[in-house]
Amino acid sequence: MSPFLLPQQILRTRLRCLEEVESVRYSLKDLAHARKLGWLTAAGWTLVSSLKRELARVRKKIKPFEATVLHSHYGPELKRHRQELAEARRTYGPHN
Repeated sequence: MSPFLLPQQILRTRLRCLEEVESVRYSLKDLAHARKLGWLTAAGWTLVSSLKRELARVRKKIKPFEATVLHSHYGPELKRHRQELAEARRTYGPHN
């Protein structure tokens, strides 16, 4: 088996990365709300802050490929994922 990915596999991997970035961004909003409620320890918030910084790095690296994914046959899948997260936010909050 070749250690190299085919172009279609690379595109799918980029889709998955973009989906995960969106999912983690969603979760970070919940964690920020949990901090406001006093549910996170200082150590917990330090961990969340580290995750935020790493996510920013990943977002910067994947951003140049977003348009390619959106214009591919995976575009509807990414759009659907984003819509599902938006709907979950409207349904479950936090609404701030």
